[in-house]
Amino acid sequence: PIVAINDFMETAVFKARNSSSGEWLARAVCVRMGGICQMACYPMTGKQIKDTAIHNTIKLSFDIGNKIQEARNQKKDPTDAVIDYQILGSNDKEVDKIDVGLVACTKGVLNAHIDLLKECGLKPGVIDVDPIAVTNTFTFLKDIPEDGLAVLLDIGALSSSLIVWGSGQQYFTRDLPIGGHHFVREVVERKEINYTEAQDLLYKEGVSTVLKSDSADKQSGLSVAERSVFDNLIEDIRRSLRFYAKQTGQSFFLKILLTGGAAETPGLTKLINSKLDIDCDILNPFDGVEGADSLSVDNPSQYVLAMGLSLRAGME
Repeated sequence: PIVAINDFMETAVFKARNSSSGEWLARAVCVRMGGICQMACYPMTGKQIKDTAIHNTIKLSFDIGNKIQEARNQKKDPTDAVIDYQILGSNDKEVDKIDVGLVACTKGVLNAHIDLLKECGLKPGVIDVDPIAVTNTFTFLKDIPEDGLAVLLDIGALSSSLIVWGSGQQYFTRDLPIGGHHFVREVVERKEINYTEAQDLLYKEGVSTVLKSDSADKQSGLSVAERSVFDNLIEDIRRSLRFYAKQTGQSFFLKILLTGGAAETPGLTKLINSKLDIDCDILNPFDGVEGADSLSVDNPSQYVLAMGLSLRAGME
């Protein structure tokens, strides 16, 4: 069935012979409702949503709605934004122009971060967004490829940032709703152990901790329909790169560089390489930096963001 509802809470339910007929009838009713109505249609099972939808988008929609309602209750503008910019360099196609990256967020998000720093007794100097900071580190360490595109994946605790960039190419970034926390939770659920034990096991055995579970289930004759968290992450990367290629016509992805605290999960680079057929490696922010040999750092990739912020502060 298809349900249509307008702003006066007047509803119409259609039980049509097929989807096309139902949509055709609903359009006519929408016109009589003033040209605007909300619709619910095409019912899906939970399994269908997991297999076809971008994960966590439904939760994100509810979160956005709650934020908007919260702002309205406080008589604030939910779209009140803070805008910043960074000059990316000369435009290769038009010599009299430069490329500028514009970044915006709501004041609520900015103030929440500033308040957290103040509670820790710190005074914020430069505030930047993660993708720009990661990009600054990359351009400081590496030459931007003349041909082809570099892909950066910053794997945080609760989410990851995917960045695609190349010389004279469109700069693209997208947030993926999977991070190191989800890696650990997957191990907790599959091994039925506590969070700390799962974290230690993940750092020791890496992706094989989950992949071994899948293999054991198949050998025992069990049918496992749900994909692993690593499958979901790789599928989100694949969809994002396909979107970029469709929008720009550029699909020559040279390498995927991983950054962030969970980037060095054992076996992750090999898994991404095998699934996407794109060379994958870890970006070390101290590679080639003077004095780096004297540093003793267990997980250098987690400092990529910090270095990018430092570089931005040096630009001010």
